[in-house]
Amino acid sequence: MTKVYLTGGASRSAFLKEMLAEKIGVDVEIFDPFEGLSVDEKAVDPSVVSQLNTSATVSIGLALRNLEARG
Repeated sequence: MTKVYLTGGASRSAFLKEMLAEKIGVDVEIFDPFEGLSVDEKAVDPSVVSQLNTSATVSIGLALRNLEARG
């Protein structure tokens, strides 16, 4: 199945997800880079994580890549 994942601040634009899905005819989802990661709620406020999730995609990717390089 083909899907398009939106990231970045523009992914939160009203109706962008729905408009793209209609125009290109595939499922469109908002990508959450924190999905599958555990976040220490004592160190980071969960509401901040949810507000920044689409904007953190590059940062999370770079951090994970750095972890793989060390292992």
